[in-house]
Amino acid sequence: MDPVTHFTSGVVLLKTLGFKANTRSVVLFGSLALLPDIDNAISFFGTKADYLLYHRGFTHSVWGGLLLGILAAFILKNIFKNRFLFFAITGVAIMYTHIYLDYITSYGTQLLAPFSRHRFAMSSVFIIDPFYTLTLITLLIFALILKNRKTAIIVAAFLIFYPAANLGVKSFVRFKVSKLTDNKVIVTTTVLTPLYWKVIIEDKDRYKVRDVKIYQKINPATFKSYKKFDKESTVYNFNNKFLKTYLWFVDYPVIVKAGGKYDFEIFDLKFIFNYNIFGKQNHKAFVLQFKTNNRGELT
Repeated sequence: MDPVTHFTSGVVLLKTLGFKANTRSVVLFGSLALLPDIDNAISFFGTKADYLLYHRGFTHSVWGGLLLGILAAFILKNIFKNRFLFFAITGVAIMYTHIYLDYITSYGTQLLAPFSRHRFAMSSVFIIDPFYTLTLITLLIFALILKNRKTAIIVAAFLIFYPAANLGVKSFVRFKVSKLTDNKVIVTTTVLTPLYWKVIIEDKDRYKVRDVKIYQKINPATFKSYKKFDKESTVYNFNNKFLKTYLWFVDYPVIVKAGGKYDFEIFDLKFIFNYNIFGKQNHKAFVLQFKTNNRGELT
């Protein structure tokens, strides 16, 4: 989730837990809510493979959140006067809220790192969701103006339950598409979710994908088809740390002819915007481009 939403979540907890909302406390709680993203430092000191592997890793895990929450408790204890246990609960709540806000995206988070590198993802809220963030900020402003803790609790409830409500919409879209095909249907977020959803139809060798509106008639014949990339393929001899990490990172990888400087490119369908919402057809992120020789070996 984006930094603005994370910061706002910290201020929501500030009001919900009964702290006085002055400039110092707002900045403090908002900043603490960003603390798990300290793992972004890996982008300055590590490789690209390290970033894919360790961002949203330990500091976004159950145990990392607990340790960061205790660290936050010591900071809060030195500023406010109350029992340490109360601040420990507060600190852990702030960290786990951050982890939850990343878990609800399609990027996901490694909840059990470092014991497991599995990436857990609810995929019910896009990485930047203006409906979610702007509504959250608006409700929070009302809570700050009214100086009413009950209003703050309502804001906190929205923070938690909006992603859950989106799951209902997501299930509805999957149900609509499942009636149109016998193949596996995957639904995940895209730009302007929950009004739009990315639908992926999977068969043995190919994926078909399209971003659809929840209120439009869905026609699988209009979906764009891509050749699956087999993660277990030995054709390209992907035998180095970065390539292995990249293939661990992607969920729905496809391979296409790249042309120009490179021969092929691989990308994950969950990171492609194939509906012409902003006039950018097929915008992709996390794309791997590579060349091969005349024997098909990776060069």
